[in-house]
Amino acid sequence: MGAPDPARFLFESCFGGVFAYPGARMDVSRAPESSQGSGFPMSQVPGPTVDLPMKRFALTLTLGLAAWVANPAIAQPSGDDGVWMADFDAAVAVAKKDGKNLLVDFTGSDWCGWCKRLHKEVFAHEIWETTATKEYVLVALDFPRDEAIKKLVPNPERNAELSEKYGIEGFPTILLMTPDGDVFGRTGYQEGGPEKYLEHMAELKKTGMLQLEAVHKVVAAYNAATGDEQMAIWERVAALLEKNGADSAGAGQLVEIVEKGIALDPDNAKGILAKALTTLLGAGKYSDEYFAKAKGIDAKNETGLYETAVAARLDNVNSEEAMLSSLVEVDAFSKLGKVVDKTRCVRIYSIGAFFAMRFKQDEELAKTYAQKSADLGGLESEEFGELIKGILNPDAEEDEDGEIEEGR
Repeated sequence: MGAPDPARFLFESCFGGVFAYPGARMDVSRAPESSQGSGFPMSQVPGPTVDLPMKRFALTLTLGLAAWVANPAIAQPSGDDGVWMADFDAAVAVAKKDGKNLLVDFTGSDWCGWCKRLHKEVFAHEIWETTATKEYVLVALDFPRDEAIKKLVPNPERNAELSEKYGIEGFPTILLMTPDGDVFGRTGYQEGGPEKYLEHMAELKKTGMLQLEAVHKVVAAYNAATGDEQMAIWERVAALLEKNGADSAGAGQLVEIVEKGIALDPDNAKGILAKALTTLLGAGKYSDEYFAKAKGIDAKNETGLYETAVAARLDNVNSEEAMLSSLVEVDAFSKLGKVVDKTRCVRIYSIGAFFAMRFKQDEELAKTYAQKSADLGGLESEEFGELIKGILNPDAEEDEDGEIEEGR
């Protein structure tokens, strides 16, 4: 997962079922047909690097595969194996009895390539297992496809419920949590082997526990206060969510409180509704309801709330239909000609350009959005620069030093 995380592009329909996430380069034209997974923020999972040919230009978009079936091995057994438990509730009971936390692996043991790599490169090593089990009860919640393996999953309905509860959007997703269900670490595949992964887990715990402590403190203060004092603390809650992001430790508790601002000020008479929406959308918490309210409040993008909502919508697409409908909003936003935050608008127009080119197959529209991104500094963007160059100059070629030359 941070606050807020980069866009979650979910390109399911056109990639043979692949969901992709930002963070590494991806060949969307040659994604393996057997690949499937879910998109999630790039801070969790580094992906493979391959080039996407577009005409004669090596168009590389800062994206990666959240799942890639690379071998036939099973990532993790679906039943209890003496080390990993498959029943979440039973694992919670053990963790409480032993005074440990939980490490929960949401995995697709028989199909998810990055799950298999994580198991092979990290979890299967004795040094990782010995060290991790001193502090954590290990839980593998499996979402297999093979019918025989499905039968080994003790409670698939409960697994699905937990996936929904904790907002699992990709495999593998690893949660570090207390026995009470407070998540203090969220990650996935990380390269570097078992020792490096243990260091990564320790850092997540250190940061996450500090965040949880701050969350518990401010939530307790909010619940104990009333009237104007409670509203003052609500501002602190919103500020903390804005700082940490919707995927941070204890963020769910902050979101619940910030959402109360929507009901407290439904017409934005006190500015609380706008503050709540800005915080939620900016932190990466999106819903169509939030989008509609934000657009209604700031239809001309005078404050930047509308562009925040558009960016959040693009970051949370989950189907080809959603991608195409999001282009309607990009078009409406574009016609306003109002920019509050250049970096955010570079993101809007860059993602819009990609969607227009790849899914709507409208090269003219893609170039229009790409040029708008370039005008705002998109060519210098580390995340989107190559994409914009590729769309605006599809016949360009790289010289020996990696610089772009116009095609002849």
